Amino acid sequence: MTVNGQTYSDVYSSKISLNLSASVFIVFSDFTILQEQNASTITNYYAKDIGLIKSDVSTDIIFEDIPEQLNFEIPDVSVQSNQNLIDSSINLNF
Repeated sequence: MTVNGQTYSDVYSSKISLNLSASVFIVFSDFTILQEQNASTITNYYAKDIGLIKSDVSTDIIFEDIPEQLNFEIPDVSVQSNQNLIDSSINLNF
């Protein structure tokens, strides 16, 4: 795997997924505002003897339509982010 021009040969990855659903009780009725969905995924990459070198996060949340009589709206969410190692150093004190 190459990150910022540096190639790492011994890379391990981990993946975390967040699954969400939500409903509310308003005026004698239940409303589903968020159907069950995979809302966020985080994938981290670790290089041997270095640590975390790259992290990708993807969040997509699609809300249900709220009944018009409530005069309320929840906007959908879509966010992608990436973090990459820029520099690292190891100090050996013998």
